[in-house]
Amino acid sequence: MGVIIGFIIGFFLGTKNGPLQFDEINKAWEDIKKSEEAQAIIAGGADIALQVMRQGIGILGQVVIKR
Repeated sequence: MGVIIGFIIGFFLGTKNGPLQFDEINKAWEDIKKSEEAQAIIAGGADIALQVMRQGIGILGQVVIKR
């Protein structure tokens, strides 16, 4: 999570320094996307989405059965 916070702070500071910082910001973003922390956040989000979908399907199944 620290990497992402660092990127956000760097992004805002970089925008104040003009377009020359864009390449550095872009490289930092690529490094973040490849980091273990970002991959863990993405995997966690995917797990949550899958659980929500399963619960929704279960609720819909119960509604259909009751009709």
